[in-house]
Amino acid sequence: MTKKHSGSCKCGKVSFEVELANYNVTLCHCSDCQKISGSHFANIHHKGALAFKGEEYITEFDSSNWAKRAFCNIYGSNLYYKLKEAEGYSLAAGLFDDQSEFVLKTQYFIDKKPAYINIANASNNMTEAEIRAKYNF
Repeated sequence: MTKKHSGSCKCGKVSFEVELANYNVTLCHCSDCQKISGSHFANIHHKGALAFKGEEYITEFDSSNWAKRAFCNIYGSNLYYKLKEAEGYSLAAGLFDDQSEFVLKTQYFIDKKPAYINIANASNNMTEAEIRAKYNF
């Protein structure tokens, strides 16, 4: 039986409910994520559509030729990363009200991770070259 998970931005203007297929967290250490979030971007991927409450408070922008990012235009909460040519959302893990079942599964751009960050969790680590080869960009 699947259960709905709720989430929202800092101010609560943007919210959602979603049934997650898994609780795997991915950390992305690419330079874009570092510049946008101040560190890595921790996310949960959801395949398929997603209805947001408060869509008028979402600002979406092209962050590259292949992806879009979105944030709450009131407090600036990072909401999601979305590949333009793929279905689904990489939702910021911190948006979820209950993260108790989340598990770090993968780290992207591990070769770009700053030396001052030491994440001891075991995870599948992928370099920039491996990511670019896998996703053809």
